Amino acid sequence: MKTAILINARAGALHGLTLPEVVLDKLARHGITGDVTRARTSRAMSAFIRRVKTTGVKRVIVAGGDGTIGTILKGMVGAEGVTVGLIPTGSLNNICTKLGIPSDIDQAIETIVLAKTSGFDVASVGKQYMIEGLGLGLIAEIFDRTDWDKEKKVVQMATTTIKQVLKPTTISVTAQVGTRIWQFETVWLTLTNLGNLGAMTLSPESKQGDGKMEFLYCKPLSLLELPKYAASFARGTHLDRDKFEHMSVTKLRLSFPRQTTVHIDDQTYNRQRLDITVLRKAITVYTP
Repeated sequence: MKTAILINARAGALHGLTLPEVVLDKLARHGITGDVTRARTSRAMSAFIRRVKTTGVKRVIVAGGDGTIGTILKGMVGAEGVTVGLIPTGSLNNICTKLGIPSDIDQAIETIVLAKTSGFDVASVGKQYMIEGLGLGLIAEIFDRTDWDKEKKVVQMATTTIKQVLKPTTISVTAQVGTRIWQFETVWLTLTNLGNLGAMTLSPESKQGDGKMEFLYCKPLSLLELPKYAASFARGTHLDRDKFEHMSVTKLRLSFPRQTTVHIDDQTYNRQRLDITVLRKAITVYTP
């Protein structure tokens, strides 16, 4: 099987780097070889994606963190007949964790060797693809201001929450799901594919391959309520609170009165409208 391998040697900076030679040696021991790309930049990853789509590659193996893996997965949308093998070498590895892929490199490679596959949902958001999720309001602030280092994230999340307590902001949203159109005010909103934000669980009901994503938002809070809701959000018990709304969607339109900061996967954008469609099983990946 024609195989292309991409390794990001800079992945996992928070918890120790994995040398490309280590990954390649372990792959070879499992009988896997192919054209190798050592990618450190988005330009190199884009070039890799173009080669895969034009040279008849049927198996792609990517070793890296969520940023690298997410970039390659998005690039494989529309690549007919291509199956992607994932080797988690990042700091958090949310994508692989959600798919049940072991953090141990040898065990992750064994998943590829066994050749069991699953479909991976992707969302189109305008002209781009979304792998993990999008957020705005407090959820975007937490993401942008948190390094997700386990030793620092709690402090950073608390600092961001305190700032919101001192200067709370709400966002006006018009949402459309099917024929239902409604307006609401929110302090944070998210659409999640994996069900997580960093190490926090947003929606335990999120399932890959079902063609749906989880839409959640929080109604405006008083200054007294905000710390309690932020704490429940950090603990993953927020869905029990009465000011959280939650639903599964296949299509979603969000619009705002003005340009609003939105966090999509690992990038920040300013948007006034978001048209979102879930592409069921848009990618095929090796899974346990």
